[in-house]
Amino acid sequence: MTLRKRRQQTSVPSNGRTRYIPAMTLLLALMLSSAQAITTDRSGVAFDLAVGGDLTLPPVVGGLSGMFAANWWWGRYDHSYAIGRYWSLGVNNRFDLQLATDDLRVAPMLELRRGNDLIVVGTYMALAAGPLVVSAKDGSLVGGTGRLALCGEFRRHRFWGSTLRIEAGADYLNGSVGVAGALLLGVQFSRPGDNQGVD
Repeated sequence: MTLRKRRQQTSVPSNGRTRYIPAMTLLLALMLSSAQAITTDRSGVAFDLAVGGDLTLPPVVGGLSGMFAANWWWGRYDHSYAIGRYWSLGVNNRFDLQLATDDLRVAPMLELRRGNDLIVVGTYMALAAGPLVVSAKDGSLVGGTGRLALCGEFRRHRFWGSTLRIEAGADYLNGSVGVAGALLLGVQFSRPGDNQGVD
């Protein structure tokens, strides 16, 4: 038997691997359905604490940022395994200190979130808006701000985890609109109310 014939006999057909794709797709669908099946209606509180940096323009000014948020969440969720999708609504308090000018920017915003947790990882998107108060050396300015945020979470416990949040939006001050953004690292604590689903 020639070497060429041996290679033909031992080679895998070009479509041999593709036959496993439907089986893998079915297995993934069953896993997701099982995860959804163990969730029930839940609601509770969530708190976020984070620090980082911010950037506004024009002109380009960087600064230090802090965030404290308190939210009420609801959705189909299982806290034993931290699985589920949820909505949340609450207040996000932002504090930004601009390093070049020493201006303090305070923005208490109403924030709406849509999130999804899967055991050790979680994500949410948020839309926030509210008044913006700038305390400067020559006086104070009052305006408004709106932010769109994307946050990822790594859960170290079913009730808390570390977060990375990216924000982008716009500030309105003194009759002009500027671009604003921030990068924040923090922690989040979330727990169902009235001992729902808590062992």
